[in-house]
Amino acid sequence: SRQDFGLTLTQRPGTLRAVLSVIVPYLLIMMAIVWMTSSHDVPDGESWAFQFTMPGFAEELYFRGVLLALCDRMYAGRKTILGAPLGFGAIATTIAFAFAHSFSVHKNLAVDFSVMPMIFPFVGSFVAVWIRARSGSLVVPVLAHNASNVLAMVATLFA
Repeated sequence: SRQDFGLTLTQRPGTLRAVLSVIVPYLLIMMAIVWMTSSHDVPDGESWAFQFTMPGFAEELYFRGVLLALCDRMYAGRKTILGAPLGFGAIATTIAFAFAHSFSVHKNLAVDFSVMPMIFPFVGSFVAVWIRARSGSLVVPVLAHNASNVLAMVATLFA
């Protein structure tokens, strides 16, 4: 069903308080680290527009929607962590998301792999999958994902 994929606006009771208690500290810590380690690049208008919209929709729909639902269907065991039922799907999608962010393709089609770009996406992905499991919907993970990307760009402006 569409609820299995998180395609609902309905949130489970207590979602707002639970999510805020997790996402606010994550965003503050992420911004501080980005601020301290930033390359001081000033984002252009296209970057702002992209980060406000697309990553959350595309990546959350795939990783915390389709892939999570398929993995959870294959492996039924769950443990409840802070009110969110998490299973093998949470681990698999978190690792897949981190690996997807560790590769880069250059204009000459050269492919690089780097472990460092995996760290933020790994932590952010686990936060997003927890939010998805806690809320039962993709709405908050999409908003949190885009907020995380935009706030990282804001942090670079003050670095």
